[in-house]
Amino acid sequence: MHQSLTIHGVQMDLLPGRAVFLPATQVCIIADLHLGKTEHFRKHGIPIPGEVAKKDLQNLSLLLQKTSAKELIIAGDFFHDSANSELNLFHSFREKHSLPIHLVKGNHDRLSSDLYTNFDLNLVDELQISSHIIVRHEPTETSTAFVICGHIHPGIALRGPSRQGFKLPAFLLNSQELVLPAFSRFTGLDTAYATASHKAFILAENRVVEC
Repeated sequence: MHQSLTIHGVQMDLLPGRAVFLPATQVCIIADLHLGKTEHFRKHGIPIPGEVAKKDLQNLSLLLQKTSAKELIIAGDFFHDSANSELNLFHSFREKHSLPIHLVKGNHDRLSSDLYTNFDLNLVDELQISSHIIVRHEPTETSTAFVICGHIHPGIALRGPSRQGFKLPAFLLNSQELVLPAFSRFTGLDTAYATASHKAFILAENRVVEC
């Protein structure tokens, strides 16, 4: 079950698949895919299961199929570090999905320009999707436009009835920004970013729930 918002006249559906979908234009927006992160850790002797990136791309394929998206925007951190074997997984993904993909460059996007070109990714610093809304990687207090962004990996800390604490990924919304949860499951959660000005929409059991 998703949550629908209207921001500056644009309908935005917050999906439990960690994405925003714009029905009017059939555009899907995600952030922080971090491909290559598990391989990066394994190269440094940290035993991380190799199925994480494969599962993330399977989830992305399912998301695109369910929404019938005509375009995909990645709000930064498509790839975690230098090129490694997980690029082959994305090569297979790209063979199945030929839709336009716009990559708003993030702080981890350090691949050579040739690689982005080979994957037919439109690399930009920011992307304007309406007269009042832009997509960036990081939040900014200086923009006069409403910003859809990633980078934070936002989460909300909750406490259960038996005083057991747990964290859930979330969308954060205020008058200036919509911060997306990290698409990859292999990321930490920042529970300190949310302020009193934010509404939080947590992801729980295939639902998006206002907290």
